[in-house]
Amino acid sequence: MNFKIVLLDHFQQTWKKYLICLIIGLTVTVLSIYTSGGFSYLVSYVNGTFSAGFVLLCLGGLSVVSYLGAFDMFSYAFSKKSTKKEGYYNYSIKNKETKKNKRYNYIPYLVVSSLFILAAIIIRLFL
Repeated sequence: MNFKIVLLDHFQQTWKKYLICLIIGLTVTVLSIYTSGGFSYLVSYVNGTFSAGFVLLCLGGLSVVSYLGAFDMFSYAFSKKSTKKEGYYNYSIKNKETKKNKRYNYIPYLVVSSLFILAAIIIRLFL
């Protein structure tokens, strides 16, 4: 399969998640700049963009860990009684099947966070 087709297919399926990550990053950036000294200092922009990138990187890390199944026991513990009757093993097998449909769901977090961190590095070079 062509890499360009796979990349285009991935972006068509997850463009909303990219947009949400960008909105979260911009919100964290503006709030961080506003609380750390105002919009007149260039250091505030470095801190704001880096903190937004770090927040998104942490969310991406949690998404990777969740995709790998680290939180399956917690979701099973808080599930309905009808799913508890089938047992944890069957519940985890069913979760693995549904996660196969959501492959690489964590990539938008990592891509947008790397863009914010790269922006912080570029702004820092001009200080």
